[in-house]
Amino acid sequence: MNNQAMQPGGDSIGRKGEGDAGRGELEVLNSGYFSALFEQSLIGVAVVELATGRYVQANSRFAEIVGYPLPDLLKRTYQSITYPEDIGRDGMWRDALVAGRLRQYHFQKRYLRPDGTVVWGSVALSAVGEEGKPCHYALVILSDITDTKRAERALQESEQKYRELVEGANCVILRMNKQGEITFINAFAERFFGYTRQELLGRHVVGTIVPESESTGRDLRVLIDAIVKNPDHFHLNINENMCRDGRRVWVEWTNRPLLDADGIFREVLCIGWDITARWQAEHALRERHRELRHLAEVARNLHRHLEPGTILQLLVKTAVNVTHAAGGAAGLLVGDRMVFKEYYQEGRWIPIDYQFPVDYGVPGHVMRTREPYVSNDARKDEHVIPEIQQALGFITLVNIPIIGQRGEFLGCFEIHNKKGGEPFTEFDVELLEILASTAGIALQNAQLYQLAQKELAERKMAEEALKESEERYRALFERSTEAVFLCDFQGRFLDANQAALDLLGYDRQDIPKLDFYHLLTQDQIPLAFRTVQEILETGRQQTPTEYRLQTKDGREIIVETHAALICKEGKPYAIQGIGRDITARRRAEEAEREARQFLQTILDTVPARVFWKDRQSRYLGCNISFAKDAQLSSPAEIVGKTDYDLVWRERAPDYQAVDREVISTGQPRLRYELAITHPDKSQSWLVISKTPLRDGQGNIIGVLGIYEDITERKRIEQAHERLREQFLQAQKMESVGRLAGGVAHDFNNMLQAILGNVELMLQEPDLPAGVVESLEEVRRSAERSASLTQQLLGFARKQTIQPRQLDLNEEIAGLLKMLRRLIGEDIQLFWVPSAEVWPVRLDPGQLNQVLTNLVVNARDAIGMRGNGKITIVTAKVHLDEAYAVRNPEAVAGDYMMVAVSDNGEGMSEEVKRKLFEPFFTTKELGKGTGLGLATVYGIMKQNRGHVTVYSEKGCGATFKLYFPRWEKAEKARTNHESVAEAMPGARGEETVMLVEDEAQVLELERRLLMRRGYRVLVAQHPEEALQVAQTFEGKVDLLVTDVVMPTMNGRQLRDKLREKWPGLKCLFLSGYTANVIAHHGVLEEGINFLSKPFNAQEFCRLVRQILDRGE
Repeated sequence: MNNQAMQPGGDSIGRKGEGDAGRGELEVLNSGYFSALFEQSLIGVAVVELATGRYVQANSRFAEIVGYPLPDLLKRTYQSITYPEDIGRDGMWRDALVAGRLRQYHFQKRYLRPDGTVVWGSVALSAVGEEGKPCHYALVILSDITDTKRAERALQESEQKYRELVEGANCVILRMNKQGEITFINAFAERFFGYTRQELLGRHVVGTIVPESESTGRDLRVLIDAIVKNPDHFHLNINENMCRDGRRVWVEWTNRPLLDADGIFREVLCIGWDITARWQAEHALRERHRELRHLAEVARNLHRHLEPGTILQLLVKTAVNVTHAAGGAAGLLVGDRMVFKEYYQEGRWIPIDYQFPVDYGVPGHVMRTREPYVSNDARKDEHVIPEIQQALGFITLVNIPIIGQRGEFLGCFEIHNKKGGEPFTEFDVELLEILASTAGIALQNAQLYQLAQKELAERKMAEEALKESEERYRALFERSTEAVFLCDFQGRFLDANQAALDLLGYDRQDIPKLDFYHLLTQDQIPLAFRTVQEILETGRQQTPTEYRLQTKDGREIIVETHAALICKEGKPYAIQGIGRDITARRRAEEAEREARQFLQTILDTVPARVFWKDRQSRYLGCNISFAKDAQLSSPAEIVGKTDYDLVWRERAPDYQAVDREVISTGQPRLRYELAITHPDKSQSWLVISKTPLRDGQGNIIGVLGIYEDITERKRIEQAHERLREQFLQAQKMESVGRLAGGVAHDFNNMLQAILGNVELMLQEPDLPAGVVESLEEVRRSAERSASLTQQLLGFARKQTIQPRQLDLNEEIAGLLKMLRRLIGEDIQLFWVPSAEVWPVRLDPGQLNQVLTNLVVNARDAIGMRGNGKITIVTAKVHLDEAYAVRNPEAVAGDYMMVAVSDNGEGMSEEVKRKLFEPFFTTKELGKGTGLGLATVYGIMKQNRGHVTVYSEKGCGATFKLYFPRWEKAEKARTNHESVAEAMPGARGEETVMLVEDEAQVLELERRLLMRRGYRVLVAQHPEEALQVAQTFEGKVDLLVTDVVMPTMNGRQLRDKLREKWPGLKCLFLSGYTANVIAHHGVLEEGINFLSKPFNAQEFCRLVRQILDRGE
């Protein structure tokens, strides 16, 4: 090891001025063996001079950890790189080491790097020298523990966040073991259940926070055992829990098993949310629904009673039951007093006789206010009469007024002492008001009934006088074809004629059993009640009523009924109804309505737009699709409108002209197409059919039309036509490309022979100047021909390329100087690079070729106009699927776009269609080959790219090149990979085998190699090469072979020769690769290739490079 790396300046550690003892301590450290171990150690090692704190030795790992270059570190002290807060601790171990009291010391400290970052180190100090004597140097062994410290801090923070989350959670979190014993609770659980953590830990949940059974009767001990045994089955569970103060609460639990490191179930994690309020609300809602159903049943029963006393008893009894009260009473207004006769308590009626003036007590207050009155402490209520309160012993009360339908005050009822001492609630009041409302109607009906009964008694005196009249009425009654029936005010049938009995399917003996309300469907009963009330008030029914009745055999019929009040002796006696069966008519109407609806549904479902008009072209109807096109919210809005009233009013004359033609000729106009241009310049196409609309007699009453929007179909047809044209163009380009590739291959072989022989002749000494000049002209012509051949290969995508990862901004910036020379000083070149780039994979030479062609084309397009401008722009773009559909040659994805724009003359559509065809040019004869843009097209296709052009005549042109984003990172190309471009041709003595089917090229290559001292074996085809290999006893160092040959290609020949000479190196030569050693012209990894034609120096240089390169 070089001690210069261990000791600054190459001096030994024991420098002048240091004591002999110090030098002795470090003699072992200066040894070569220790120095080698010191430098090669994978941990940081350094030696510190204790007196000064200076580092006198350090290995590269130590310098790497503390972040200082080694030379800089050896100029520093350990104090200068120590984190300021840790410097004080270093003094203790230093003093102890110097005094010899301490031989070794381990600790952790922080170092401050030059960039300001802090690194943690584990430090082991050892004294250098004999034990018990003063120490001058210490050996420092340093390990980087920064990542460990960060992990510890992250773990601490994670644990802290977990604790904060659990302890701060607004829900119960606990764990219990397999025995159901509590092992953990959070702070919320302590507050929720009223226990401290110490009180709960270790206790079984049942009997502590879980009762033995719920109030619903479910056994919770069995439930807890099941959860402990199978938490996954009870991942969500609701049960009743209990708190320390005895409160019962409902909790929704989420249960999860907790497994140990071996995957064995140990505990259950339980997370609970308090749902007591929700549970109670749901329970209250269920009770409310039950009570409302009960009230509905009571209301129905109330209307069946006609005795006020019976109604009041049922009212009080029901009120006590639904409010869970102890007792109550109801009173009626009689004259100017409220009279209470009975008190209901504990299931029995107690006679009372309370009469209150209208301005006295709670009943008087309720009568004045007409509002319910609630008192939750009657002992202190000013409206409560103390004597009555003491006699009945109530504390809470609610008093509800009974109001008639016309607002008259009928009475009130009062309920006392809700069970459990609870106060009366608003819900209680609501229920009681519903009861009061029903009772008011029933009381009024009962009063009316009593009044009617009284009148009936009075009419009895006139029965004889009316007998004759009744007989005449009976005759009419029985002979009527309409159903006629007579009912009392409770709905009981009193009589019915035969037509009514036949309609309902009953016999005459069934009349006493019939009840009109029982014949009605459930939802019709309120309607009947209102009708009876109307008849009693006005004497007759104002408008007919339709009822749905059940016949004896269960059929439902619809009857239209006219009813009137029948009086006897001037008093209401009964209600007479005259009914007509309209079931068939209503069903026919319903069937017609359903048919119309079904037809409208069909019309609205079809995708076409349907409409119909009268003879004056006024719309009679349409389907929903047509209404939407007309910007109407529904088809009904179109009735009565004309085309002049709708959004297409400017086309109304044309539409109505077709209407008149169809109506006048009686002939349909079918499937004619109409193109419509919209205000936004977009266009749509319709296909329309119109036919005469006829009535049942065949008369033309209007026109029926239908149209479809075929815009999308038209666009698809146009897209298909564009695709067909693009496909034909691609076929033509591919055919020309194959022809160009084949011609270029043969042409390259001939050019190779010309160029090679010219170079050999130019190397001859003492050539006349005229001969040299002629040979140089031949070489220039051959090179121009080779350039043309390369353009052909570029277009045909048969160039051999060596793509690599490129930064387009960097590459284009490097070409700008050359491009500016091409366009001259009269044209400005602007470069607008993208701020961000994606890498692309591309041969740099092809990028040069593409940009050169486009910039030269732009220069020629600008011509002599002056003030010309060419702009090159790069940008990151994403081509989506929609773009790929519109441009079939493109593939959706990420691209780097290069745009080359000019302000030249621009191009016509005809020129743009032929732009990329080979040999197409708009330049004068002799001024363009027509291969420039064809080459651009070929190169872009070879690199899976995409090129577009945007241009209008007189407005310049923009070419956009889309290079696919390269996703794989590649190592940057290094200098030694370009040896072939820098190393001059050199001589050699190795053996080279040449295989070439072109005799002139074979002879040229042989002469080039032999002139440089190589031993050369030649063959004109692969079979001959194999024969030479069999007879040749020596070793062939390099195979130089053409790629494309008869019977066997170059790659196959190489593989066969390697059977004799493993590791045989190979150089492939060809005018184009034909995918033998390249895929789509992209050279495979590790292949040596030289494209024809080549010059002699390039060929010999590459041969030497391959031979010198190790495998």
